[in-house]
Amino acid sequence: MVNVFRLNILIGSILKSLSDKLYGVLILSPTHEKITSMFQTDMDESLKENLEELMETKTVQESVNFESRKVGVYTFSTQYGRIIYSEAGAEALLVFLCPLEANVIEIFPYIFLCAEKVARINTGKEVSMVIPEFALSSEIAPEGEAQHMIHLEKGRFSMKVILGGDAFVGKTTLVENFVNDKLTDDYKSTIGVNIMTKHMDFPMWDISVDFSIFDMGGQTIFKPVRNSYYAGAKAGFLVFDVTRRESFENIKEWYEEATTAVPDITLILIGNKIDLINDRKISAEEGQALAEKYGIKYIETCALNKDIVDEAFRTLGFTFILRHNPVKLRKE
Repeated sequence: MVNVFRLNILIGSILKSLSDKLYGVLILSPTHEKITSMFQTDMDESLKENLEELMETKTVQESVNFESRKVGVYTFSTQYGRIIYSEAGAEALLVFLCPLEANVIEIFPYIFLCAEKVARINTGKEVSMVIPEFALSSEIAPEGEAQHMIHLEKGRFSMKVILGGDAFVGKTTLVENFVNDKLTDDYKSTIGVNIMTKHMDFPMWDISVDFSIFDMGGQTIFKPVRNSYYAGAKAGFLVFDVTRRESFENIKEWYEEATTAVPDITLILIGNKIDLINDRKISAEEGQALAEKYGIKYIETCALNKDIVDEAFRTLGFTFILRHNPVKLRKE
């Protein structure tokens, strides 16, 4: 069921995160009826009107069409700007309206992840409204006005993931909810390390990721033991509890520990326990600022909510795929 209120919150976050890359965002039904839309507040009114009229034209509606092509992310240019769009589940199409000079490779990760968020919202699932930042860029550009598909080569990836962060920030609950689809009532802080595995598919490109997850003990006494577990790690979460400032301040030590052991590791900062609204001490803005300082992504989770936990691991997997599988353009 379409939830316009939550979709509008998501679109607002997208426009704020991509203020210099997007004119506006539309969500359409598969029959091209507008579900909702939003434009940058400082946008020229005449350009906005032209873009809205453009989306009503038969030419554009025939181009933004999934009946005759496979699921994917597509782009084409118009006289007023570039259109990038993707199917967002069975009930919606997500459309980004961009300047003509927009770098489509740079925008691609955002529309893919946001299309998944739209699909999850429309199936009643919880999503994080925080949009992680990507530093993806390329000199590759579409040729002329022709429609192009933005795609990744199919493949299967193996990924050792470390979970770092102080004791009791919710790392173990987070990973158990992801791996086992259930929570344990008998909680014990991880002793040394807890290792779990999980398979995840990205069917849009026939890509899959096999996670080997090392949930490391957060107590100081385990630090000498932890160093050996970083070997071979390709990615990781650094987790803090948004209700405990000390756990947030200690992220500096966890970041230095991880990057010293594995300098090229892909990291994502997680603010956990966002369900404890009244006890919250660390704002989303503070979390984002710290992530930007370290040049990594920031997302927020509630370890008790499987939907948001799955989304966190999906973001990590997708980030890793982008680093090891170059994005390509194919003329349709």
